[in-house]
Amino acid sequence: MNLLRSVACYSILFVLNGCGASTPAAATRVVAADATGLSTTPICFTPPDPALSLTDRAQQLNIQGICEDVARKESVSVVTSGSQPCLAVSMIWAVRDTGDRDGDCTRTWAGAECESTAIHAKSLKLVLTEPVGGRVLAETTAAIRSSREYYSNESFHALCSAAFRDFPRPLSNAQFDVPVD
Repeated sequence: MNLLRSVACYSILFVLNGCGASTPAAATRVVAADATGLSTTPICFTPPDPALSLTDRAQQLNIQGICEDVARKESVSVVTSGSQPCLAVSMIWAVRDTGDRDGDCTRTWAGAECESTAIHAKSLKLVLTEPVGGRVLAETTAAIRSSREYYSNESFHALCSAAFRDFPRPLSNAQFDVPVD
């Protein structure tokens, strides 16, 4: 009976943890003083470099699709590059080791067994430029902490959510939770 109860409890925890999961994020947005039209001009993402391999281009298009979906959910008008005048969005992704570790210990008959993983800071820098002339109108940097060094669709989603939060309002190290799914 205890085993059945444990399975039921863990199943409930899994479902609760999997639905609506979120992670803490931070974002800073700097907007040019004379930036007009940020809230009225649609954005378009810079297409992947044609020199990339087919696999790399497909990955870039996947990431772009995730960020486009998130931008639309944040009520940002998104159009296809070249279809009409738009603010060009370029994305710069980075991961660095924070030097922090996340650990967990469990009791064993011999004492304790512990595991730890390195914590990484993942960031996304969005740069919005004018369609003509390429003048930078806004830069947004968003960051999350992660126990994984690599990116996943969930981390792309979380970082894009943080980057488009309250767009185009300036942000100064705003802290909030963002969805990871």
